[in-house]
Amino acid sequence: MLEFPQSSLPVIVVGKSTTALSIQRLVAKLGYPVHAACPQDSWSASTKHYRPLPATYLGRWRGELGKFGYAHLHALPFEKAVLIPSSDDDALWASKLPLKLRERFLVCSSDPATMHRLQDKGEFAELANQHGIACPESYPVRSRRELLDFPFAAAGSYFFKPLNSQAFRARFGVKALSFSGRDEALRLWDAHDLVSAGVLIQEYVPGNASDHYFIDGFIDHRGEVLAHLARRRIRMYPTDFGNSSLCRSVAMSDVEPAWHALRSLLDSVAYRGIFSAEFKRDERDGRFRLIEINTRPWIYIQFADKCGVNFCDLYIRDALGEELAPADVPDVNKYCVSLVADLRALRSLPASSRPGSLRVIAVWLSAFKLLFEWSDLRPAARRFFETLCSWSRYCRRKLEHGRRRSAAIRGLTDSGNKPKVSQ
Repeated sequence: MLEFPQSSLPVIVVGKSTTALSIQRLVAKLGYPVHAACPQDSWSASTKHYRPLPATYLGRWRGELGKFGYAHLHALPFEKAVLIPSSDDDALWASKLPLKLRERFLVCSSDPATMHRLQDKGEFAELANQHGIACPESYPVRSRRELLDFPFAAAGSYFFKPLNSQAFRARFGVKALSFSGRDEALRLWDAHDLVSAGVLIQEYVPGNASDHYFIDGFIDHRGEVLAHLARRRIRMYPTDFGNSSLCRSVAMSDVEPAWHALRSLLDSVAYRGIFSAEFKRDERDGRFRLIEINTRPWIYIQFADKCGVNFCDLYIRDALGEELAPADVPDVNKYCVSLVADLRALRSLPASSRPGSLRVIAVWLSAFKLLFEWSDLRPAARRFFETLCSWSRYCRRKLEHGRRRSAAIRGLTDSGNKPKVSQ
């Protein structure tokens, strides 16, 4: 086992997202010196724990991947360090570290083939079907001809799902694209050049936000599950293909069939590291259908710590080769909220479906709040400022639209024509 003083072993977090920010907080809590490879204007750099990497002859590494990222690692003055990725691309890149770099920069990861198989939505669907795991029906679409051959008339509710979620969201700003029939599907295919984006057609599993369940966990180098946490989504935003805005930790017994299926699949590929799997309970038959598996830390990883499990601690110690005992059973019935997103989720609900204001406020007060931390207020202040600016722009657009409409009506009235006011 490698021995390092806790106060001197550097930990490098790769990524620019709020997930990378949360990882830094968790690592700093453990007492390790933490550095972040990210742009200085990113979310990852907004925490008080942010410490840029030392500059080298290549400059300062800002989280670029590929061979350039490996070159930056090689140039860093660290004898040894632990590397924690925060996104799909980061995790796949870290799993491909050259042998000489892997001796210096320790990762807790499966092999690249396994990572790719779980990340690519087409290969993942094939893997799940091979193991007889219930999941949404998926159809590969590699050309316009295959799209034309899809049985739209016999189909239920389907949508375009990207093979690479991270690249798709960066390109289109959404997680998926829905369509209501052949004509709209063809329009989306042509307008967005989906053949180059890489998509499949997937069945939309009926149900609402609270039918979504998540199982987060960690598997060590021996193949032992050291921790797992179950969550149930309460609300989400956007309401069609969004992220959880409010969720609650639940007992593993609530998701026992889903956990057995997930464990079987992960064992079959000898998975190692942090994972987060999403299921949806099908309202037609009550079965849990496996939607996807994240092969990396997830956005609410700090919430797991509030429930009693620090997954970053398990990651670091397993990367160091330690033999670890299973973590304690996490707390249940704890809430986690993204305040801005949940406010938008509530506004998008029909008035008859909204919970009472007192109930909402009571849950918010008791919940772990994404980004908010009294000892590290800068990320929450940034989110508040960005939300305020967005709301201000929205109000200005509405005001300008109202002024133009009023001017048009006055112009028509002055000319003697009766204006047609749209309802």
